[in-house]
Amino acid sequence: MSGGRRLVIAEKPQAAEVIASFLNCTPYEGYFVSDEYIVVPARGHLLELWIKGINVNSLWELPKTEVYFRPRRGSKEQLELIRELASRVDEIIIATDFDREGEVIGYNCVRYIRNDYRDLFSLSPSIIRRAYFSALIPSELEKAFSDETYMDQRLLVQGLARTLADTLIGLNLTKALTLRFKEIYSLKQAVSLGRVQSPLLVHIEDKLKSYDVSVLSPSYSSISVKENKYRYVFVSDGEKTVKVSINFPIYENREIILKHYLYEETVEEQATPMPNTNDVMREMGEVLRPQTLERTLESLYLKQYATYPRTESHYLPPDMLRELQDILMEHGLLKESFSAEYYPVKEAGEEKKLAITLTPQGLRALLRGELRGDEKIVALYLLSKLQRAMAPPLRLKKIYAVFEADGEEFTYEWGTEVANPEDAVDFSWFERKPRLKTGSVKVIVVDTVEEEVTARGLPKLDFRPISDSDLVVWMQERGIGTVATRHIYPSLLRERHYVSEDNLPTSLGEVVARIIRDIGISPELTGWMEEEIRRMGSPYDLVVFKDVIVGKVVVPMIDKLRELENDYFILYCPKGHKVDLVNFLSDGKVVLMMRCNECNKWYPL
Repeated sequence: MSGGRRLVIAEKPQAAEVIASFLNCTPYEGYFVSDEYIVVPARGHLLELWIKGINVNSLWELPKTEVYFRPRRGSKEQLELIRELASRVDEIIIATDFDREGEVIGYNCVRYIRNDYRDLFSLSPSIIRRAYFSALIPSELEKAFSDETYMDQRLLVQGLARTLADTLIGLNLTKALTLRFKEIYSLKQAVSLGRVQSPLLVHIEDKLKSYDVSVLSPSYSSISVKENKYRYVFVSDGEKTVKVSINFPIYENREIILKHYLYEETVEEQATPMPNTNDVMREMGEVLRPQTLERTLESLYLKQYATYPRTESHYLPPDMLRELQDILMEHGLLKESFSAEYYPVKEAGEEKKLAITLTPQGLRALLRGELRGDEKIVALYLLSKLQRAMAPPLRLKKIYAVFEADGEEFTYEWGTEVANPEDAVDFSWFERKPRLKTGSVKVIVVDTVEEEVTARGLPKLDFRPISDSDLVVWMQERGIGTVATRHIYPSLLRERHYVSEDNLPTSLGEVVARIIRDIGISPELTGWMEEEIRRMGSPYDLVVFKDVIVGKVVVPMIDKLRELENDYFILYCPKGHKVDLVNFLSDGKVVLMMRCNECNKWYPL
């Protein structure tokens, strides 16, 4: 650690407060101070990437491609505070969240301090000090500030690339689509397109289209009869008769010799790693909406009760696992045979983050009954995962019977015994056949014939509403979005009047989905962009990526938007009349409705 005072820039006020407490700083007016440190929060993204000249009035003026960073609305005061505090110190340390977004936030703060922030990339990250941590607990913060490093260029470039793609595609296509709609409607709001939200909207509409009249088509051959033949094989020693599988080597009635049994001791691992963000969203998404789930995990993290919630890692450090084990043992929540030593992921991997878990502080808070509501539900889920993460392997003894027929030996798997069934964490089924006496045994083969009668009635419509969790899981499977952002898109589509509260397409959503299909914003395209971003690591990659996005995505899609006939954009009332789209305020919210002059009525989308 170098001498002199240091400015620590955190991402959020709560994180700044925890870091300041660890560094023995006292609160002042919007920041924290000590003789060695000043700690200040960035309050999220203070700069935004924008496009010069994007506010055009004609489609023929698009696309615009000159990007620059500018202060977000309302962020100037915080930016100036950070710049003024930086003038008082000898060194700056970025202590934002451990992900792409955190890297971009910290990078732009440093560039604003140096008054060199407008370009996409203008300062080598290798000169920016960085403290990385996956939990706001003393042990993690101690490691972060004692093992300070420099900003990760790979993470930074990937974060900038994602911002670049979202800006170039989102702003240009949104402006183009809005101009097309304003040719027809007296619309005030923008009609938005984006590389992530747009494929999601099409998926929702496709899902609804799968429920059509054809699924209710009756079958007129109402009864069918099918003859099934089955063969059963048994082995008997005269006292016991045991059924064996159809794959038993002898399949005729005869005598053979059971010579002896063989035994093989094996183990079956039970311990499962703690979840990453995708796991939590998939496993808990039916309990809490993804946005609520992410907000709850973030709250637990900022209270020092859980590790950082946006991660793809399954790793946990041994010292944290041992401390969690001790607490569970102390409260009788872990058997003596369970141990942190059984945790299956031994190395941090390239990401260097931690899995999502309760911290020792969070586990104690849960056990003291201090958590309520959503936080308690999520914490109990993580507690159950912790117990399984320390489960010992099951000790198995496999049993093989050795037979002799016509002078040749063969071995058949007879079953499995479990030496420690009391340690099983879930229901485990192992087949074990009764032992037969060695010596001469009989093989008995029974052939049977059965008739299967099937009666077909009218089909049922198995309709299930699309939940936010379904949508997040679909994005995970398609590689669309990131662990940090997927949860926001279902509510974003609702805010933009594309889907209802039940995630069903509105009239506007159906029109926009049709346009999205025709101009080519597909899951495959978005997934390809995500893959390209994950491969990036140098500033030159940003230059190449921008050219590709503009040339292969933005320009062709704007050309297609220009070519669409006006009929593509027409909305109709229930009686088939053309309508206007009108914005107005209701209870402080912007409401978008259809106005039919023929009917003299207002209609919801």
